[in-house]
Amino acid sequence: MSALANIYDEREAQNVVSYWFEQRLGLTRTDFVLKMNESIDFPSYEEDLSRLQQHEPVQYVCGRAPFMDFWLEVSVATLIPRPETEELVQWVLDSLPQQKLTLLDVGTGSGAIAIALKRARPDCTVIAVDVDSEALDIARRNANECGTEVDFIEVDVLEHGLPAADIIISNPPYIPVTEQNSMEPHVISHEPGLALFVPDNDPLMFYRIIAQQASTVFFEIHMEFGKEMREMLAKFGFDRIELRKDLQGRDRMILAQR
Repeated sequence: MSALANIYDEREAQNVVSYWFEQRLGLTRTDFVLKMNESIDFPSYEEDLSRLQQHEPVQYVCGRAPFMDFWLEVSVATLIPRPETEELVQWVLDSLPQQKLTLLDVGTGSGAIAIALKRARPDCTVIAVDVDSEALDIARRNANECGTEVDFIEVDVLEHGLPAADIIISNPPYIPVTEQNSMEPHVISHEPGLALFVPDNDPLMFYRIIAQQASTVFFEIHMEFGKEMREMLAKFGFDRIELRKDLQGRDRMILAQR
């Protein structure tokens, strides 16, 4: 862990090392302590450590990340799934009526949202779109690995209309470019900017475009834009608007229905 002391604080370094060793070697924290004095074959150690010391997230180094109750392949073409996105998915699942619906995930990335929805509701048709063909390739592999049937389509939502759906779910880019200065190096240097950032003068651009094509939407949002999201959705004629906080008490998701 001392090799990562300049990258992470002590607790985070412990978590990174634990994740790294469990993914690469199958060793839990307890196993690691018990085998501390044993010689362990670790062929990728030097390469992995070099990548970690360059601020590359351990999920990218190991090539996988957990989401809900399954694992996903991830790379620099996809965001690393966050806990608040799990909260969004759970809200959607808790809200779905017991009938067959078409669900659309806009900006699917690794396929996390779409796959989680299909796993929980195999009776529903799930479509997922993204502008990045490399991300879509990963999402398709993840869906195949999870045994789920999701229709993945390459679509630039800024240029083309969305497939028809009963409910749209999206975690689109929403971070103003100027916020890069306050973000962690492992995010700025490695996670895809295409999936993170929006112009400072139009931070709600993706929400605006998506909302105009929907009757029911669930969005993950920037914690500072809850009020602005409410106002925008009301202008588009949504009469039910519900803003929710994440487990940290921050405004992070919103539901809107016409």
